[in-house]
Amino acid sequence: MRLSCYIILIFLFSPHALRAQEGLDSLKILGLIDQAENTYLNDPDLALALVTDAFAQAEELDSEYLKGRGHFVLMKIHWSSGKYSLSTAYGYMAAAEFRNISNDYESGRALLGVARNFIDIDDFKEAKRVFNKLKPMVTTGSGLEVSYFRELSLLHLRIRQYDSSLYFIDKGLPLSASNADPVSTSIFHSRKGVLYYLQGEYEKSIEQHKIGVKLDSTLKNYRGLGISSLGVARSLFKLKKYEDARKMAQNSIELSSRFNAYHNLIDAHRLMADILEFKGQAYEALQEMKLAFEAEQGHDDFAQSNWRAELNAIRALEEKNKEFYLLQKENELRTQELKGQQIFLTVLILALVLLGVSVILLWRLRKNQNYANQLLTFKNKAIERQKEELQKQKERLQEINQQKTAIMALIGHDLRGPVGNLQTILDMVTQKILTNEDFLALADKIKGTLSVSRHTLENLLNWSLHQMEGIVTDIQRLNIVEQVDESCRLLEDLAEKKGIKIERNMSSPTYAYADKDQLLIILRNLIQNAIKFSRENGSVLINDTSEKGFLKIAITDFGMGMSDKEVEKLLKADHVISKRGTQQEKGTGLGIKLCKDLIKKNNGILEVTSVAGEFTKVIVSLPKEMTVHAVNVLQGQNQV
Repeated sequence: MRLSCYIILIFLFSPHALRAQEGLDSLKILGLIDQAENTYLNDPDLALALVTDAFAQAEELDSEYLKGRGHFVLMKIHWSSGKYSLSTAYGYMAAAEFRNISNDYESGRALLGVARNFIDIDDFKEAKRVFNKLKPMVTTGSGLEVSYFRELSLLHLRIRQYDSSLYFIDKGLPLSASNADPVSTSIFHSRKGVLYYLQGEYEKSIEQHKIGVKLDSTLKNYRGLGISSLGVARSLFKLKKYEDARKMAQNSIELSSRFNAYHNLIDAHRLMADILEFKGQAYEALQEMKLAFEAEQGHDDFAQSNWRAELNAIRALEEKNKEFYLLQKENELRTQELKGQQIFLTVLILALVLLGVSVILLWRLRKNQNYANQLLTFKNKAIERQKEELQKQKERLQEINQQKTAIMALIGHDLRGPVGNLQTILDMVTQKILTNEDFLALADKIKGTLSVSRHTLENLLNWSLHQMEGIVTDIQRLNIVEQVDESCRLLEDLAEKKGIKIERNMSSPTYAYADKDQLLIILRNLIQNAIKFSRENGSVLINDTSEKGFLKIAITDFGMGMSDKEVEKLLKADHVISKRGTQQEKGTGLGIKLCKDLIKKNNGILEVTSVAGEFTKVIVSLPKEMTVHAVNVLQGQNQV
């Protein structure tokens, strides 16, 4: 008996048994996550509860795959609720976790979700960047083709490249059908219906959208059903089938309100307003325009009960007027049996009633006219707001062009001098005006001048690439000590010429998330500036600290320093400032502008503390972990 107990205990606590138990726990957690993914479209609250339960059970399991799957489903849940920033953060987290275990398929699915978020908030530039990252991952048999073509067709549709959109729809539709993917099949048909609508082929548009309505109803995909219903309503409106169009538009409004589908909700309200206006219902059309206006400003909980109650009250008053009129008619018939004075009294009452009805009718006509005028006023305000936005964009572009012109002029002036001097010296050497000894005496000065010019050209090249969106940011986990050491090695000669000692007091190892090449550009520019503004035989101090999930890299020089106004001017996002060093070293100010732009691209924060004549401390903060907390903190900071 004892021997049997010992055997059972050994089995239960053996490594194989523990691994088997962990496997069972993982399957249970994965089942909760899968259940959440299957319900997020029609019940996002239930899906969120299931994922939360899964994370609670997975607390002791350090599984990258489970974390990635959980964050992926959270991305979908928040997308379906219209919380695009939070959805994007979870999407990036899921992609990173899957990339850590080399699961390209799941990582690709997460990035496709991120791309969809950017499309939904009209950030097409970021969406294109995500698609560029995805392109190498989408190969035949990768399992990503259908989703890739589906989201890419939406991007081209939103930027009005209709032929390209139709091309990707036709590539994805047969694949979704053969893969038994009814959700994607529904989306492709609805999207094709939109293209037919834009080409004026309304019957074909209705046919495609109705396929989407049927599939979405079967799947209980209420968000997609709202989009498909709006597509049917638009084409019915164009075909002047106003009552059918109104019903479909109302269905779309109810579904879009439920899932905070802002774009669809706004378009549905506007379509409903157009339908009611064509039907001569100016008052109801005005209410729909108001709802569209409220939805556009983000007030999705706008209360519709007030105007509906008012409408019900008007209808009740009409019913009472009808009852009163019928009662008067009945009294009129009775008074016909009376003689003399009774006939006179009936005529008088009838005249008063007719006068009252006339006043009410005139009042109703005037009120409808006022509603129509208010509807026109709302439309004019929308047009004026669009004009103001276009004017602001124009002024912004003019300001950017003026800045670029000034920078190019400054750089041309700073490069023309050193290059011209070098050409003059070389001409003097070739003409034997300068001897070799004279040339060697000038060599160090020439080398220093060319070094400054080369650094200026490097900054100009990087800045130009950034302006043309040629720089692709690939954020990864980096050992910051190695990056600082490499930057310092590149600047040792420059520091030795001024007798500057670079002191590094860094924790080892210490990690943060950034793009490696861009971080080297940032560090090299900031350390070179510290050397430039340090006094001869001085020192530059580099150290790091950790605070609230961020790594702070501080570079301090004990030289010229700056006033508070100079610091404020330096930190302005679009301002370029140029200042000579302690040995009158020239600069264009382009390096610090490039640093500010690259720090922002790497989710970082730039801080500057300085006292004129004493010191300057420049601090670069980078996230240590790509978590939702880090993203929220960054969004709350005044980033440079």
